[in-house]
Amino acid sequence: MNTGEKRKKRLLIAASVCYLVLVLLVTLYRDFGKQKLILTPFWEWVQLVRSGFRLHWILQIGLNILMLVPFGFLLPQLFVKCRSLLSTAAAGVLFSVLIEVTQYVLKRGFTETDDVLHNAAGAVIGYLLYRHFSGRRKN
Repeated sequence: MNTGEKRKKRLLIAASVCYLVLVLLVTLYRDFGKQKLILTPFWEWVQLVRSGFRLHWILQIGLNILMLVPFGFLLPQLFVKCRSLLSTAAAGVLFSVLIEVTQYVLKRGFTETDDVLHNAAGAVIGYLLYRHFSGRRKN
């Protein structure tokens, strides 16, 4: 590995650590004492449609998708075994489930199936962005 590749790897690791700390802060340092388990898939989409597309639900869904886009983008750059859509999506689901279970155990807000689905979608979008940009770099 040459100096440029080592520098890139260190930068990716630093960015990943900063990202993970930010995700933990956003997901675990709020709503203390609130604990609710919602296992009904797509309940937020139902609320979105019923509420007339209120900004609250758009942000709730959109930010949960956006939260794991960096995960899907960084993971395949750091780990060769995560350079497939399936492995990145599976890692995104596992990471999201870990967050949701931790939130439930620590009583930090709602634990939802929708969050896992939206986070997984974000990881897939991040992976597709990684593929898009890595393909351009090779050409």
